[in-house]
Amino acid sequence: MQRRVLIALGANVEGLWGGPATSIIRAFRTISEFVAGVECSRLFSTFPVGPVPQPAFVNAALAGSTDLPAEALLGALKTVEMSAGRQPSERWGPRPLDLDIIDLDGIQIGWQGTHAAPGAPQLSLPHPETHKRAFVLVPLRDVAPGWVHPVLGLDIETMLRRAGGIGDVRPLDDN
Repeated sequence: MQRRVLIALGANVEGLWGGPATSIIRAFRTISEFVAGVECSRLFSTFPVGPVPQPAFVNAALAGSTDLPAEALLGALKTVEMSAGRQPSERWGPRPLDLDIIDLDGIQIGWQGTHAAPGAPQLSLPHPETHKRAFVLVPLRDVAPGWVHPVLGLDIETMLRRAGGIGDVRPLDDN
């Protein structure tokens, strides 16, 4: 059974596939091997989030459909990250490729009410930080402008207003 999937992509250091923009473009092609009908957003330049000093990120999003179950999809994306040169590192640190499942056909995993459950499994769906991150929501708007958060019931524009920082997310070709 095919399910609609939304995936966020980010990179901010050179990896086995090259620089951040090159890695994301190659990830689009690689993911299309197991996600059908891939629609890709523009590439965006964004400031890093978290306590670790690091270079700016290139972020993007894709939409498509897959028949993979959630855990298998996560495993496939982790394999793509490793192929691009990602190694285990500190949380919110620099990385040559980061892939997150934002939504898989509205499936809810690891949520308790309207918050990710404490001690939730490695995979939480929808992604528990999406509604707070302009660097995810702006690219997502390119490929799924009508998407509504399956737990919070909020559309992208409402989440963007609440998240703030939209001015910090600029199309890469504008820089």
